Amino acid sequence: MNSPSRTEYGRDTYTEHRYPWGFFTGARALCADGRVRTCTRISETADTFFSVPAAVRVSGRTVSGYVTFETAQGWSTPTDEDPTVCKFIANRGGKNADALPAGAHKEPGPPSHFDAILARYDARAAERRRIERRAATFERAAIAAALAGPPTGPLPAVEAYQTAARAMRRASHYDAIVMSTDDRDAARAGEER
Repeated sequence: MNSPSRTEYGRDTYTEHRYPWGFFTGARALCADGRVRTCTRISETADTFFSVPAAVRVSGRTVSGYVTFETAQGWSTPTDEDPTVCKFIANRGGKNADALPAGAHKEPGPPSHFDAILARYDARAAERRRIERRAATFERAAIAAALAGPPTGPLPAVEAYQTAARAMRRASHYDAIVMSTDDRDAARAGEER
């Protein structure tokens, strides 16, 4: 009746249980440094819904912490490309906590649709800052020319300033239209999944 069982996870990690009560008897977990290690000890029962006290050996030192379950990229919902992984997280208050980096190991994921939107937004913001700096330069030149005396004709700096101001207004209007379009596209992509 006391039958052992193993639950396999991604990245060659697993937990071992002993039934009928499901006590933990062993585990192999992904550590914060990216290496998979066998737990030297693991609590029979979880101390919370999300974690199980455990320990691993790193360079001959025992590091205490806990085992938890999340995807390789750090999310709670697994996909085919990002499976659930058993991860070991060191207790930062422990004696040998410096043997492992803080936190859990997270693998970089593929760029998402939102990353592309943010990249476009950042590019537009950089262009807007460039236009604003240029407009400020022209404004200073126009003020200096106005202080120098009455104009005898159209001032090139004033015309340039007005052109930059018009371009900035166009850029702001363009941003509002494109961002609302991107948001609508993102919402549609979410509905289609």
